[in-house]
Amino acid sequence: MTTHESQLTTFARGMLRPPPTQTPVEWCEENIRFDEAEYRGPFLTRRAEYIRDIINDFANRSLTDIVLCWGSQTKKTGCLMAGALWSIRHDPGGIFWVMPTASLARKFSKQRLMPMVRTSLSDLVPLGAARHDFSTCDMLLGAAVVNLTGSNSPANLSSTPSRRIILDEVDKFDDGGRGEADAVNLAEQRSKNVPCPQRWKTSTPTLYTALIWQAFQTGDQRRYFVP
Repeated sequence: MTTHESQLTTFARGMLRPPPTQTPVEWCEENIRFDEAEYRGPFLTRRAEYIRDIINDFANRSLTDIVLCWGSQTKKTGCLMAGALWSIRHDPGGIFWVMPTASLARKFSKQRLMPMVRTSLSDLVPLGAARHDFSTCDMLLGAAVVNLTGSNSPANLSSTPSRRIILDEVDKFDDGGRGEADAVNLAEQRSKNVPCPQRWKTSTPTLYTALIWQAFQTGDQRRYFVP
């Protein structure tokens, strides 16, 4: 079987796979492993039960805009990583991940996302002649495509359409220059003509007038209380 035939077979299997019987959280806890300098081990929601609803929302096609206004070091990026891997496996499509800067996006990919993909979705990582399809900011994983960029890269922000848009730490995003739309608007336009889009905004809040708090006010403003 040639490389292209193998990729086509993987794509077809991903599109024709029957719906999962597990919830996204159940699948993540059973299949995902971190492989980072600070932690190597299974993905767990114990003592962080508040992230379960968020991960399960990746399977909810009725939700189009999700805003996470969380404190620092409260698992918001790890939660999004888990949800993204679930969608790559069970509901593949385009994922566009935006961070404040392009250099931060590359660092995050190399040190956190790529290692997690290798340990948790090893069968989807292209090998041999197709190995270049799995690069720092562009990953072809079966029927899913993952692109990462920074909010300071207008050209990348306005290119390929994607079904899931993940805007990580939006309060630190570039606000656009003269004659250029802001990064959030440019990124969200990529989901404009895609069926069942999901747009995720996350950030540690800064000012009352800043983007994440204003976006939070437009939703149902759920709050999670934990011991």
